[in-house]
Amino acid sequence: MKNQKVSKMQKASYAIGSGAGNVIITLMSTFLTAYYTDTVGMAIAAIGTMMLYVRFLDGISDIIMGAIIEKTNTKWGKARPWMLYSVPLIIASVVLTLNVPERLGDSGKLVYIYLTYILLNCITYTAFQTAHSALLARITLDPNERQSMTSINQIANTVVTLVLNAVTAGMVAAVGWKYVAWFYAILTAAGSLICFFGTQEIVDSAENDGTHPAEKVPFKVSLSAAMKNKYFYMLIIAAMLVVGATAANGTTLFYFCNNVLGDVKYLTPVTFALSVSAIGINFFVPAIVRKIGSHKALIASAIVYTLGFVIIGIGGSNLILIMIGQVIRGAGQGAFYANIFATIAQVVDYGDWKFNVRTEGLISISYGFGAKLGMGFGAAITSWILASGGYDGLAAVQSASALSAIKFSFGWLNAIIGVLMIILSIFLNVGKYSDEMQEALSARMVSE
Repeated sequence: MKNQKVSKMQKASYAIGSGAGNVIITLMSTFLTAYYTDTVGMAIAAIGTMMLYVRFLDGISDIIMGAIIEKTNTKWGKARPWMLYSVPLIIASVVLTLNVPERLGDSGKLVYIYLTYILLNCITYTAFQTAHSALLARITLDPNERQSMTSINQIANTVVTLVLNAVTAGMVAAVGWKYVAWFYAILTAAGSLICFFGTQEIVDSAENDGTHPAEKVPFKVSLSAAMKNKYFYMLIIAAMLVVGATAANGTTLFYFCNNVLGDVKYLTPVTFALSVSAIGINFFVPAIVRKIGSHKALIASAIVYTLGFVIIGIGGSNLILIMIGQVIRGAGQGAFYANIFATIAQVVDYGDWKFNVRTEGLISISYGFGAKLGMGFGAAITSWILASGGYDGLAAVQSASALSAIKFSFGWLNAIIGVLMIILSIFLNVGKYSDEMQEALSARMVSE
């Protein structure tokens, strides 16, 4: 099982599913705040506060979804069926989120925004992302195959981000947010369906076809095993930091290009500089991991990521320095995401190895919960910084203090988060047990 290869079709299908999830991430981290402030006309501080408050519901929804996956036992597996079940939720939540009724007053709009954001984030994205993360640990036990798959995922994610950042502003100007909402919804739903039909769970596959009924592990036993796993908590923090930085930078991207660089059209080349390096590095990440190990690769990627943001912070409004910083940051970001997603599966294996309880669903929620905390805090902190600088979404020209706030949020805020990522990566060393875990787990599966 350790050396079992995953077909190119499965790798592509899983990556397309990852790209589908990144449609929602791009929506929430790059465009949603700008839609709420510059189109709907809501105060940026109110939106930032809303995004933070919703995070407290995430803890509940993530635990529920993790428990649901642990209890799921179908002919399709445990995690895979939720790529199918999520489709109706995806279409409904994305379309509703980007169609705030104009006839409502400010209070009514804010209530509508709260409800649809909860639907999109706490229900739809929770179901989708928890299932997709858990699926990797059930497709293969081979760490090299997992690393290959997560690198391909990051290529798909970066392409999605690049395309959406390139076309969304023009689409909004041409047809409005209503049709853009359907574009997001159909793209995400299609990717989820491709992932469902194109993948297969191998781990415990006998349990799925009924030839070897699954042992029912009580939820409290699974939860106890996950809570005793020290890397469970580190995954939460790692996800919160990297996604928080992505959200902070993404939330500011529209404002930075439109106000600091002077034209929203700069969004495409600035994103392109990030995307090219993020895509390029992921062709080499599997080889780098084989050469120096997953732990050192994780630390190195965090260092490169932070260096890129330092250059962006120094650059201010200098487009050349911004582009250089984006290229370097993109290489670090692409590698870090590829490594951290492979680490999720390693943490699942670690719990199985140490405590003899395999908890894909609960371990996967650690990353999902941390990611959504990061999205909330990243967007909220950025919104508060912009509000403190006096940003006014309806103003023709922004004040000097507002421009300074945008610059800080786009660069230095993320450099600070990057330093924390480096520190955490040093302690997130589950990769050192990889060979020992795979040998023990493969032997256990053969004996069963």
